[in-house]
Amino acid sequence: MPDRSAVAYFGAGPAPLPTEVLSKGAEAFVNFQDTGLSLGEISHRSQTATQILTDTKAALTTLLEIPDTHEILFMHGGGSGLKAEEDIGGDSQRIIEGVRKELQDTLSLDYLVIGSWSLKASQEAANLLEPLRSNFVDVALDSRRRSSAGRFDNIPPEDTWNLTPPRTEGGKISAFVYYCDNKTVDGVESLRFPECLHERPENPSDEVPVIANISSNFLSKRVDMSKHAVIFVVGVWSPPTIFSWPIVAKDNSLYNTMPIFSIWIAGEVMRGLLDTHRHRQLAGQEELANMKAKQICNVLDRFPDVYQIAPNHPVRSPLNICFRVRGGDAAHEKAFLECAEAQLLQGLKGHRSASRMRISNYNAVDLARVRRLTAYLETFTRDNKS
Repeated sequence: MPDRSAVAYFGAGPAPLPTEVLSKGAEAFVNFQDTGLSLGEISHRSQTATQILTDTKAALTTLLEIPDTHEILFMHGGGSGLKAEEDIGGDSQRIIEGVRKELQDTLSLDYLVIGSWSLKASQEAANLLEPLRSNFVDVALDSRRRSSAGRFDNIPPEDTWNLTPPRTEGGKISAFVYYCDNKTVDGVESLRFPECLHERPENPSDEVPVIANISSNFLSKRVDMSKHAVIFVVGVWSPPTIFSWPIVAKDNSLYNTMPIFSIWIAGEVMRGLLDTHRHRQLAGQEELANMKAKQICNVLDRFPDVYQIAPNHPVRSPLNICFRVRGGDAAHEKAFLECAEAQLLQGLKGHRSASRMRISNYNAVDLARVRRLTAYLETFTRDNKS
């Protein structure tokens, strides 16, 4: 059995965690701070749990420079949340019909679809609003339509996006604009905040909240919270009470049983980043992530006959680097993965929907492991010239 230090893992999710955090977690899971209790056993109503939430919030507030205008919520739900199924009848049906008629000409939800997960989000929103039997979801951008291959491989210019115009210009009320910042499946990242979403309208009532999913590049770069109404990590909102933001905020994320152990692990990761970069906070981690990505991409680009990075250069994700081996030749890609596994370079197979190789360059992947990977990329090229 290999030692943990011998393995370099590049999987996208579950993804690697810092070894020192896992070591602390192993102790905490058996006996947390000499209490004789596992951190997986203590009550989420206890003073210990409350302190863990407070400490984790404090670390995240410092890292992301979260202003007082925003609240941090810890919630259940996973990547898609829950869809409420309800048999609506009687008076409820008449109420919904009235709401539908009132909103169908005035309300819009704008989605920027530049990857698989933002596509799923737009579809989920349409499903949740299906009882109103009206199309409130406006796909303001589907980048596949401007791709010669019909793929998520670029982000078209902002002047081609079809965002809902302000109501003063005859448009509907846009409840929000949603985008997913980093696309793990497709290897595409929005490398800057869209300028068109930052422009302040003449009429303040026309200002549209911006919601961003930053699940896969969370704490890898700086985020300007003042430009966002909401950012979220691995989750969406849905109708049940446990997904009500005001209720969750009022109860300090403890309306129902929270996975305190997971929150503590997250807090340990955050405090580790603060200790590493100190006053530089996420600027230091962003610089490190980009440096690692540059080393990997430089090798891939140096051998175009062997490796072909999937997205166009301006929108390459520094965290999920997707590529083909020999244009996607099945035998060569199988050999690439088998040789990598033999050298304990693991998790390089891409998402099943994309059928590519994928290097996930997350925070816990250190420079030493990146160097091992780049050495392998060069060796594989030398050994497979034909």
